[in-house]
Amino acid sequence: MQDRNAARSGSRSTTSSRRNNANPFAGLFDAETFSTQLSEGFRDPLGHFDPSVGGQMAQAMQQETQREGEEEAEEHHGLLGQRLHGRGPVRIEYVYIGEVMTNARGGRSTRRATTYEGLFNLGADLQLEKLPVRMPGRFFMVFQHTHGRGITDDYVGDIQYVSSIDPSVNINQVSEYWWECSLFDGRVTVRLGKQDSNAEFHLIDQAAEFVHSAHGMPLSLPGPTYPHNGAAAVVTWQLTESWAAKAGVWDGMPNGATWGFSGTGALFAAAELEKKYSLFQGRLPGEFDIGYGYLTLPADNEESLAFAEQHAFYLDWGQAITREDYCDEANDQGLFAFFRWGTAWPRENVQIKDFVGAGLVYKGLLPRRNDDRLGIGVNHVRHNLGGTGTETALELFYKAHITKWSTIQPDCQYVFSPSGIYRDSVVVGLRYQVVF
Repeated sequence: MQDRNAARSGSRSTTSSRRNNANPFAGLFDAETFSTQLSEGFRDPLGHFDPSVGGQMAQAMQQETQREGEEEAEEHHGLLGQRLHGRGPVRIEYVYIGEVMTNARGGRSTRRATTYEGLFNLGADLQLEKLPVRMPGRFFMVFQHTHGRGITDDYVGDIQYVSSIDPSVNINQVSEYWWECSLFDGRVTVRLGKQDSNAEFHLIDQAAEFVHSAHGMPLSLPGPTYPHNGAAAVVTWQLTESWAAKAGVWDGMPNGATWGFSGTGALFAAAELEKKYSLFQGRLPGEFDIGYGYLTLPADNEESLAFAEQHAFYLDWGQAITREDYCDEANDQGLFAFFRWGTAWPRENVQIKDFVGAGLVYKGLLPRRNDDRLGIGVNHVRHNLGGTGTETALELFYKAHITKWSTIQPDCQYVFSPSGIYRDSVVVGLRYQVVF
């Protein structure tokens, strides 16, 4: 079974190598129930994002800073309070994600098939415009450390990876660093530096709740992503209030342990058109995007004649189906559905030919659990790995907030025909997240 580096780069080609309290515990164990605490004035410190994608973490940090400014709040909702999270133009966030997973049946092996894996994110956001010597834009950097081991390579044997934080080989690296600047009254945004293509492209926000890796960046799009992000230039143009166009160019064969430059001459380019809309007079918001990706390998590649380039098309659609309070725009509790599709050429050479994904996420299903999520989703690929030529992963999870700074997420997955050659696998796990 290939490791995640080979799996991700194999989808591009078979030759490139490739996801303010003094006591922070005060009041935690009082007479109130956790449900009551969370239902009154609760806010997740960083919102919900794919924990492996630094760009999504940066967006969550920026939104939290804006909310605190509007509320004139000094309290930080993480475990450590405000003191260790920077001040003035500097904001620092610490997020830890850990998970225990077991391959209960099928796959490559069930012998001692229970493992632990953890991902630590240290993100720093510097608002350059707030410095004494004012400069345009902002600078963001995230350091990532993993330990333990996932269950895909040794036990499940799937090509898509059952966990979004599994890098196959443990990492200690600056995964992203970039400068971002807004132009023309904020209509155009330019981002330069090492970054994850999944922060802006082929992305559905609600899909980030799932544990399975393909709900982030599917293997049908050969974009640099965790753990191997690449040096890039990305431009976003807000055409109208609802329409946006995006384009970017990356180093096509990055090694995440470096600064994002491979020196090979390989390039990956992507373009996307995004539409945000709402139905029934704004009661049910939705989003839709369609995009194209292109990978070219260096001319001196030893197999350049067979694998000189790869083309990929994709689309994403997400729609709120129901909302618990249609009169309150800030209340997003309800059912959300999404659908995703991707395909790649040349058909006979790419590792992943087609991808289809879909899911349902309900926020606030249980009484007094307004920010919990219940989700079910599926990811299906057609590949050139032999065997059945297909792999399908079905996932069910419940993400519960235990405190203002922590969540737990029981998760169950059924993987049909892992890599097309192994027995159907049953994966059971528990993920938790702590915002410090």
